[in-house]
Amino acid sequence: MFQSKAQMQDRRFTALLLILMLLAATLLISGCEQKPSPSSGEEISWPPLETRQVVAEQRLYVTAMHEDKVSVIDLTTAKVVSEQRVGSKPYGLAIDRTHNQLLVVCALAHELWFLDLDTLEILATLPVGRVPAMVTVDESSGKAYVSNTRGDGITVVDTQTHQAVGHLVTGKAPYNIELLQNGHLAVLNHDDALLVVINPADGEIVQRFAAVPKSAGMALHPSRNLLFSGGHGSEDNADEIYIHDLNQGTNTGTIPTGEMAAYMSVADPYLHVVLHDKEELISFDLETYQEVIRMPTGKYPFAVVPVGSSTLVAVSNMDSENVQVFDIELRAVRHTIEVQGGPVGLAYHTP
Repeated sequence: MFQSKAQMQDRRFTALLLILMLLAATLLISGCEQKPSPSSGEEISWPPLETRQVVAEQRLYVTAMHEDKVSVIDLTTAKVVSEQRVGSKPYGLAIDRTHNQLLVVCALAHELWFLDLDTLEILATLPVGRVPAMVTVDESSGKAYVSNTRGDGITVVDTQTHQAVGHLVTGKAPYNIELLQNGHLAVLNHDDALLVVINPADGEIVQRFAAVPKSAGMALHPSRNLLFSGGHGSEDNADEIYIHDLNQGTNTGTIPTGEMAAYMSVADPYLHVVLHDKEELISFDLETYQEVIRMPTGKYPFAVVPVGSSTLVAVSNMDSENVQVFDIELRAVRHTIEVQGGPVGLAYHTP
């Protein structure tokens, strides 16, 4: 039976999102250190890691989903300086500066982990919903929000006590999540082709926007109160980004990309986008939405984040097992840093 390219892309994303329970058994490494799993009590064989005090001024935290670990890159030296084991299949992550902690979503452990930003000490682990994907932190309220892709909602977490304090119903398979300037949450529902804005104070959905079916990527332009989203799509709309105007409450246009626009981030004056299958990074001008630059990445680029300025961005290449730092102005790769274990999520931090 013939399958379209969009269908094949969606199958790959779904397999990645669920990460098939059988995969865990195939990743065991014989003759290595035995490490107990906090979530299951079972023992998993992994090589020992070197967990050191992190003193770097510019840090990039990376989840490596195939080896259940978090790596820290010193961006000044372009080297991995510390690593820590976490729960099964770490995915999204977020910085909580108030409590000096890194929040790590572990998809197949169905948990949120809390690590000290400097020592990577495990501060706590918290069960959340089924197959969590992303997390965002609202430091002003002391809350974190975790999207549960098989729980059809958001777990609300107290970042000081490390306890779940609420649940928000959002739609089918909430995946990406953004904190807006007014404290509301934008949630991209992967299976609903719907972006919703929800008031976490009362759980009311205050805005709804049509999105690309199977949407995954989302980015906020805070000064213009715009959201951008894109995803795996189906046939005609897999190769464009939707523009959502939060002030008007409507979609105001699209940006053609030529391929599935899976992940993106904003660093004014650019919208940075990675294309999984074409293995490219594209930067668009946020005023004209014209393409500024297009550069090749490694194999299966996964996430893209600004690192220190609007012209420097990091891209995690899951299948190449590295992270690249691109200089947009110079149109060049500044660093290629090896990160074993399938790097996916990225979070930039300066103490």
